[in-house]
Amino acid sequence: MSKTITTKLLLTILATFYFFIAYPIEAKSLKKGEVYSLLDGSQTIEVISNSEMEISEKGQTFVAEYDFKGDKLRVVANIMGTKMVQYYLLTNEGLKEEKTGKVYYSKAALAKVRAEEKRRAEEKRKAEEKEEKKRVSFTDNGDGTVTQGTGLMWQKEDDNTEREWEDAISYCEGLSLGGYNDWRLPDIEKLKSIIDKTRGKP
Repeated sequence: MSKTITTKLLLTILATFYFFIAYPIEAKSLKKGEVYSLLDGSQTIEVISNSEMEISEKGQTFVAEYDFKGDKLRVVANIMGTKMVQYYLLTNEGLKEEKTGKVYYSKAALAKVRAEEKRRAEEKRKAEEKEEKKRVSFTDNGDGTVTQGTGLMWQKEDDNTEREWEDAISYCEGLSLGGYNDWRLPDIEKLKSIIDKTRGKP
């Protein structure tokens, strides 16, 4: 019985030894030359060796040492005689500061973020342009009125008569056009709504 246990133990040791020979475990390290940065570019982290990184912030640059504690990246810096330790998590985007949640994007990840921002900005621009065209579009109702894309109805043409403000109000209140008799003088916001901003100055 004892001999059997000893044999099994020996086989386990040999198997374990073979595993480490066949599949050596390498110490974790970041890729030299890789640069990580915040979206606003206010701070960057550049890996300069398998144990050191250069951190730049607000025009100042200092070198820090790093290693791995489990799945976390530990960064140790000596700033003006004070030892500072920060931990980061490795993510698909880059490095995520454990305490603050700030993400330092790798070049590849940052390029994807910028491309997505550009795509969204273009979509927003097109949507605003479409809305603007709709706003300044008018449908002729064939009865002396036109309907704006916003739903407002306007008199198609004036009667070429200049009026003072009070007279203009009275004119609108007494107007019967297009089957409606509740016409009113537009305020400044309504007048601004018919300006076509997609066109240059006349």
